[in-house]
Amino acid sequence: RDNAREATSAAEADLSHCRDAFDAARAEYDEAKLAAVQMEMEVRTMAAEDAQAQLRGTMERAQVEHMRAAAAKEAAMQAELVALRAERDAAQEAKSAVEACHNALAAARAARYEEELAARKEMEIRIMSAEDAHAQLACARETAEFAESALAATQADLTAERSRRAFFQDQAQALEEALRETQVKCDNHEDALRMSQDCLLSIMEECQCPISHSFMREPVVAADGHSYERQAITRWLATHGTSPMTGAELISTVVVPNLIVAR
Repeated sequence: RDNAREATSAAEADLSHCRDAFDAARAEYDEAKLAAVQMEMEVRTMAAEDAQAQLRGTMERAQVEHMRAAAAKEAAMQAELVALRAERDAAQEAKSAVEACHNALAAARAARYEEELAARKEMEIRIMSAEDAHAQLACARETAEFAESALAATQADLTAERSRRAFFQDQAQALEEALRETQVKCDNHEDALRMSQDCLLSIMEECQCPISHSFMREPVVAADGHSYERQAITRWLATHGTSPMTGAELISTVVVPNLIVAR
């Protein structure tokens, strides 16, 4: 658009120059006509013909310059149209890339949700197993108490009852050990779930623009090393010369695409 304006200004200047030349030629023609009154008819006719020929040449040159200026203006407009079409195609490609990124993020969220759901189901199953182990342990304790009562009541079967009590105590210890292992596994799954949630939150924060606080569709890197949405940082740099994050003066207002965040 700037090139078209410069070409139009140049064409208008050339047209003004041609008009000035035409006016000068017209003045020369008037002077020649005034001098021809005092000369003979033949001299006046020749002078008039010369003046007309010069006028025609000047007008033809002005017309050629005007046509050249119009052609230059049309070429500049065509170039601008091609540039606008290229920008539109680039914007459509960027939009497609952003939509693909959103789809990939949605798929990742769905997969993470399914993994969390499976982990929760597995945890519930293990909790139920632990509850069953607690119930078995309670049953074993009740059996041991019954055995102790029977041992106190029957001295003849003391040895057998002691062996049975030891057996049930070993079984109770084994159940308690299994319960502790189950609890440790549950704690490990809870830690893994918290780490996954923290990682997802960190990724979501890195994909947000510090200026607009929304997901970046066209991420770029400024001179301060931080990533921003292109439209947000462009509006910021139009009225500021400092970093939106640190407040320091920027050494350059040029931004480059952040391909890592875009992917």
